[in-house]
Amino acid sequence: MRIGAAILTFALVLSGCGDDPEPTNEASTDAKTKQEPLYVYSAYEDVDYLPALFREYTDATGIVVVVRHRDDQQNLDDMMAKSGSQPADLLLTSSIASIWKAAEEGLLRPLPADSAALEMPGALRDPDGLWVAASVDPMVVLRQSASDADVSYQSLGQAVAPLCVSSSTLPANRTLLAWMMAATDARTTEFSVRRWMAAIQLPPREDYADVIDALSSDACREALLPMSAVPDERRSQVLAPPEVFFDIEGIGIGRHARSPDAAAALLDWFVSRPVQQKHARATGRLPVTEPDAGLPGGSQLSTRGIASAGFLYPDAVLLAERARYR
Repeated sequence: MRIGAAILTFALVLSGCGDDPEPTNEASTDAKTKQEPLYVYSAYEDVDYLPALFREYTDATGIVVVVRHRDDQQNLDDMMAKSGSQPADLLLTSSIASIWKAAEEGLLRPLPADSAALEMPGALRDPDGLWVAASVDPMVVLRQSASDADVSYQSLGQAVAPLCVSSSTLPANRTLLAWMMAATDARTTEFSVRRWMAAIQLPPREDYADVIDALSSDACREALLPMSAVPDERRSQVLAPPEVFFDIEGIGIGRHARSPDAAAALLDWFVSRPVQQKHARATGRLPVTEPDAGLPGGSQLSTRGIASAGFLYPDAVLLAERARYR
């Protein structure tokens, strides 16, 4: 159950991290707007990409955007303890699991009722209006050669074998298991995963690049991957079932944001069509403004709602352990 914000109490921490990034302009606020810089907590390993993207927002509005790079868990921990030297105006997570957890822990405030972000399809946002998807990352299948066999998550490795998968510890894989449970049930999903494990010759790979290498070296004939991990030269080989399950980047306004209205405007800018198209090209994901357009012919994103995968994510972790999916 989601804990009401009114009953949450956070411990005060007197000392900050001390190494958060600072605005690059000489003044701490913009001379024209007097708007304090906006702080975005992000899990991006590339520390150059987001600052460059947000610089376009600064050029258009005069509002400085500072990006703090930590992994998702560190960002959530610091938001809980209020231990960052600057509180998060926006939180940008790498998966549904992290943005869902942020909402569960009371670390986000509701988006304004007039936010343009709330106009996106319900499958891509929180039913309580605390967050929305910032990009879409479908789970897809790659095969060594063309095949007429139907593609389904449940039957991977059966019609075309052997199968290659990456570790179940990677969030996208756990999200897929959560989706499968939402579409059927835990027992059916566990049976499917056990069949995956019977269809592999190599243990689950540590990362997606290892899966691509295994496919290229004939160690497997079929591979399961998030679309963002598929190299450009292999995009034409992407296959997907009719109903496509996916992970997201999630974005929401921090509970202790100093400038929530300005943060809401920045969030709306980030999920706008022009920015989403640019973001999709840079990250290999699909834009929230037209995600189906990037899928193989006949496939469409599931309309069940990504929130259901967030809710079932802890169950997916346990299911992977039972099925010996490492």
